[in-house]
Amino acid sequence: MTAKLSKELSNALSGHDQIEAIDPETGRIFIVTEKSLFELSHQQQINAAIQRGVEDMEAGRTMTIEESRRRSNEALDRIRQ
Repeated sequence: MTAKLSKELSNALSGHDQIEAIDPETGRIFIVTEKSLFELSHQQQINAAIQRGVEDMEAGRTMTIEESRRRSNEALDRIRQ
């Protein structure tokens, strides 16, 4: 879904990379930013996560698929409680 910015939000973004917007009904806070900046930030997070995985592998911090599944299932069980 793509929503159109109100004039107030558009003016607030002028000269800023991002702003906070508060939903007055729920109090939830949102960050409004340009799509290209969001995508760049997201890609940097992905790259950093991949790099951490490579570093773990090179340092011998690995586990079997069975251990990974067991840990994942335990974490999911804790979330469901």
